[in-house]
Amino acid sequence: MGSQPGRDKIHGRADVPVRTLIDRNLRALRDNNPFKRHTSVADWPKPADPYEKKQHMKQICLDISQDPNVKRIIPESPITHSA
Repeated sequence: MGSQPGRDKIHGRADVPVRTLIDRNLRALRDNNPFKRHTSVADWPKPADPYEKKQHMKQICLDISQDPNVKRIIPESPITHSA
């Protein structure tokens, strides 16, 4: 979480089933940081070429965003970080 203004609120989120990540050889790690129920994604591919890595990660993210099991949630009011 950054210290810039506005970095303490989330205006939308995606609920991604763990199976969706596993199907892409990724791993879900619940960390509840910086928000309750926050989960980090681990085991991203690590090609030697940084450009190739970025392109590969972007493609995986695009694939995940198109998965019909992913739920996009826009709450009525922002989710606020409480320290």
